[in-house]
Order: sequence, then C-alpha cells, then structure tokens
Amino acid sequence: NGSSVGKVLRKIVLEIITEDIWMTNIKLMYQKPEMIAFMQQHYPEVVRDVPYKYVALFLGITPEAYSRILKKGHSRILPKS
Repeated sequence: NGSSVGKVLRKIVLEIITEDIWMTNIKLMYQKPEMIAFMQQHYPEVVRDVPYKYVALFLGITPEAYSRILKKGHSRILPKS
C-alpha cells in the first residue's frame, strides 16, 4: 500500500533529521576532545571503521590534531544519554 510506504519513508526522514540536529547540537556544545569521546561512546563503529581524515573533517579539525587528541587520551567519557 502506498500509504504505508509513505508513512515508513516519513518516519525514516524524521529520524535522519532528528539525528542531524542532535549531532549539530553536540558539536556546538562540546570541545573537540569531548566530541571524540562522544563519537567513541555512541558511534564506535564509525571511529573504528572510518579513516581518521574523514572523522577529523566531520569534527572540523585536521587528521593530525585528531590523532594527537587520541594519543594524549584527552577524550573523557561522557554520560550516556
């Protein structure tokens, strides 16, 4: 039924928009080390599987800065939401 497909698609689009808004707010509220900790906690597969340069680009820092933050262990664990 076309109505059912439309409802499913609307739900998917709303979930994507909600997550995008949520990630934007997180990026604005936290410093880079905290954002890395957030990514490690909530999106471990992204941190594990995506090349550093793309994670760094998403965070708005250089791959070198991302690597330095990881090596220094400045990422503190944030409370689960």
